[in-house]
Amino acid sequence: QEDARAILSEYWRVDVHDLPRFYQCDWQLMRNDKTFAFAEYKWRSYTSEQIENWGGFKLKLSKWIHGAQLLEWTGIPWLFIADLVDGVYVYKLEEIVEPEQIGRFNTSRRGDKNDLEPAVLISMEEFERLPIVRD
Repeated sequence: QEDARAILSEYWRVDVHDLPRFYQCDWQLMRNDKTFAFAEYKWRSYTSEQIENWGGFKLKLSKWIHGAQLLEWTGIPWLFIADLVDGVYVYKLEEIVEPEQIGRFNTSRRGDKNDLEPAVLISMEEFERLPIVRD
């Protein structure tokens, strides 16, 4: 995450600030002491093609709702940044839209019923691949 923070900070010419641990969003991006965007960051060891073949990128519905609320209440864009094997992709929520599809998110972290929760599926076609080249 630190590598991505530095790359994105330079690319967008912003300061990237961590948000509190239980905030439903990872970063506040600022330029000249003004908020440029809020952002959720996810690193995955998959390609964009693999994710698209699975129906899209799964994001917890609670995170989507929080991003939409931030946008609605502040007018400041919410970004979903997907750092994948084949590039850095960004989904920009700049106007309130309904998610295309809501499915289920399944993890095995807890080993109980709380591992299943609603998730938004975002097609990789909705993401912009940033022209970022890593060493």
